[in-house]
Amino acid sequence: MLPPRGVRRRAAGPPAGGDDGVFTFGSFNNLTKLNASTLALWGRVLAAVPEARLMLKWRGLSGGGVARRVLDAFAAHGVAESRLLLRGTAPDPYEDYRRLDCALDPVFANGGTTTCDALWMGVPVLSIAGEAMISRWGATMLGSVGLGGLVVEREDDYVALAVRLATDRAFLEAQRADLRERMARSPLMDETGYVRAVEAGYRLAWRRWCAGLPPARIDMGAA
Repeated sequence: MLPPRGVRRRAAGPPAGGDDGVFTFGSFNNLTKLNASTLALWGRVLAAVPEARLMLKWRGLSGGGVARRVLDAFAAHGVAESRLLLRGTAPDPYEDYRRLDCALDPVFANGGTTTCDALWMGVPVLSIAGEAMISRWGATMLGSVGLGGLVVEREDDYVALAVRLATDRAFLEAQRADLRERMARSPLMDETGYVRAVEAGYRLAWRRWCAGLPPARIDMGAA
């Protein structure tokens, strides 16, 4: 979830990669989203950018069996343990975003709140869009903050764009520039507008029911 309005955690600084300058991809999504397709695709990304690393953050990743299973899963795709940074829960859930250069969106089950957290902290997200609603959350959120160019539909394009983000500093900085401000001005944080749209949708549904019309898709933008 986003920080409360009164909390102004500092957004991520200039790239790359925290204190040691190593380019760092990351995902703080629920581990259940790391399905076989996601593991294979992220393995391809790390193979294409051999100097980069990947930070994962979720409950149980600070050590033990969960961490071991994640390491073994990536090892099956040729990713060495030394290229993975595993983080468990922390008192400040946002601090590790300052170590990321770019977040990776999982395949099929895109990030929701996690993507919002990344954008709020100034970290762009690379997303691959599918057909299901849960596969297009990334496209919706990134498009609303002017990052529609980081949404692809093919795995080859995902890998190619990851390589560009990791190797073209000017391109990466353009995605990160004023990202928190862009998000603050976007529909993602227009609470009043969202409530009004939902209320209008409810009214439209009620009118259709009163008129004896069958249920129908409601365009919230037009409601």
